[in-house]
Amino acid sequence: MKKSLRSDDIAPGQTVEALEVIEKDFASGKHSRVSLVRRSDQTLWVWKRPKDDSKSHQMAFRKEIQRSKAWRELELSNVEVGWHEDKRSLLRTYVPGVMALDRIQDRDFWTEQTYANERLALAQLIVHAAKQRAYLGDLNPKNLIFDGKRWQIIDSGSIRLKESPESTLQEYREKLMEQWSSRMHPAEHKFLRDFLQGLTLQHQP
Repeated sequence: MKKSLRSDDIAPGQTVEALEVIEKDFASGKHSRVSLVRRSDQTLWVWKRPKDDSKSHQMAFRKEIQRSKAWRELELSNVEVGWHEDKRSLLRTYVPGVMALDRIQDRDFWTEQTYANERLALAQLIVHAAKQRAYLGDLNPKNLIFDGKRWQIIDSGSIRLKESPESTLQEYREKLMEQWSSRMHPAEHKFLRDFLQGLTLQHQP
């Protein structure tokens, strides 16, 4: 008998909706239950199930799919988000790696050569978006994952086109300073400020 999507008693190793559950409570979600699953082709995906069937939640899921298409078209992320075959829940590409939140809270990330490639990749991501006049709202550092080669966006707010690359870059400087510094120790704010002020449109993606 097929289990309900809304059932809370799924367990690792159990197959639900043709998905093998690897980690039931993979991430917290205000309006969804988030699990790590394996599909029949052995690929890993993040499975988001709505806590209820309200129209607002389904609309939010549709917008998430639309944003993921925009990231890929802008070459800002390879992450795919799409409907599960039930047309009620989402499957998102699983990206193993380290969150930007963990990095920006670590002074070594800003000062040590060990992390130079990650810092450069972060600068390139922001500048590449700015060059296309694409401003991604609410770019939470929890939703940026470094996969070993590049930073991947796994979620964001709305995407707006601004009037020029420079104005877009300036908005990133201002908003990221405001949003990210609130998650950092005050002693580390200088490193974030210097990083953002050092961004130029000459960084190559």
